Amino acid sequence: MSDPRQDTPFGARLLALALASSALFGLVVLWARQRAIRGFALLEIPDDQRESLFAALDAAAHAELGGELLLVSFVLVGASRLGRATADRLTHHLSLGAGVLLALDAARAAAFALMFAWGDPNMAPADRQASAQLFLLGGLALRLGGFGLLIAALLRGERGQGARRPRVPIWSLVATVALLAYPLAWMTDLPAFAQGTPPPFTIRDALPLILAAGTAAIVVGLLRHAARAEPGPPANAWRRAAAGIERYRDATALRVLLVVCTAAFVFLARYSGFSPRVTLGGLALLGAVGPLIGLVQIAALVRVTDVPVARARLGLGVQLMALGLAAECAALLPIAGFVLGDGDRNALRDLNLGGLTGGTQLLALVATIVLLLSFRGLARACEARAAQARCDVLLIAMTSLVALGLGAYYLAPYLAPDLPHLQRNTALLLFLGLLFGSLAAAITILVIYLRMLRSLADAMLTRANAAAP
Repeated sequence: MSDPRQDTPFGARLLALALASSALFGLVVLWARQRAIRGFALLEIPDDQRESLFAALDAAAHAELGGELLLVSFVLVGASRLGRATADRLTHHLSLGAGVLLALDAARAAAFALMFAWGDPNMAPADRQASAQLFLLGGLALRLGGFGLLIAALLRGERGQGARRPRVPIWSLVATVALLAYPLAWMTDLPAFAQGTPPPFTIRDALPLILAAGTAAIVVGLLRHAARAEPGPPANAWRRAAAGIERYRDATALRVLLVVCTAAFVFLARYSGFSPRVTLGGLALLGAVGPLIGLVQIAALVRVTDVPVARARLGLGVQLMALGLAAECAALLPIAGFVLGDGDRNALRDLNLGGLTGGTQLLALVATIVLLLSFRGLARACEARAAQARCDVLLIAMTSLVALGLGAYYLAPYLAPDLPHLQRNTALLLFLGLLFGSLAAAITILVIYLRMLRSLADAMLTRANAAAP
């Protein structure tokens, strides 16, 4: 059974990650929607680009919804472990209640999206507007209630830690002011604007910004609470970080196995004549496992931040991984809607699966480079020369891959006119050479990466044993 004092900083950092990711998703979607509305009002967008823009906005909304659903587990786990180190049961109950309310708010957002996607199309406009207002009012109550309980739990937890503060922390004042301003701005009326004029920026438009400011203040409070709740000697922190590295390594291996299974299924579906709905259904089931494994990877890396080494770079890498999970959901949710719906191909006509996949992989590559930099810092702190050397090799390999990819992207327009003139055998050999070369490079990088994680975990345990009394 784990020591509750060890769970407090882990729960606080996990909850901070969930809230920061949720606020970041909301700001990105807000920017996309505001840009689209302003473009429509000024008639800047041609008619042939409107459908693609609507598809991009739907993908952004799906990414936000999927990110919220994935972070529900982080909210519940983090809030349940936040107050375990204190003898005051009220602190634990306050944090747990905050997690339940925030999780219900995410479920409310999912139900709101499903109601408009799969609801009755013949519903009267007045009934639809009333339902939308009811959902929004419920979300307002759940979000503000969850944040209020969380602020109370953090303030009571700091008092239980013996924090010598003559006044209320600044972060709590900022969060409280933002939470009080949010319902006032929500109740304001939206002014009308004429056709062809840009919509005015109103207080209602600043709702996501106000919520993001309050969320950022609460995240600061969570991180400060985690820093004050560091339990036990440093040797224990290194042992927990080593266990987190091992869990991350196992989850990474499982995710690679999932990629192999997905490729095998695509090959089987291609040559067995599966229907589009069966093929997409299988891909949706296999793809849904990926974000779940990603949650395990992120939780394991949050455990690694118990040691005060390379926390900023590791936190940035984890945040990029959370954004990558949301990008995966941007493609998975429309596919699931196609499979479970009426099977209309128009639902996937404007969905750029290739572009979403490429963007997700690029984001994963950037996150991997950031993680390698943080792992290199951990290896240097542990004096693990083998792990540090492997990190250097991987960083060089990743940089080379990025350079080759960018070079191929910019040289493709110049080589495209000559490609049709190549003989069929030459083009086939060129394609097979690139395929097998990329496969060999990926396998080599994966093996080195897993061995680096193993040697890093061993070095952490060695340091912990040496520092133990």
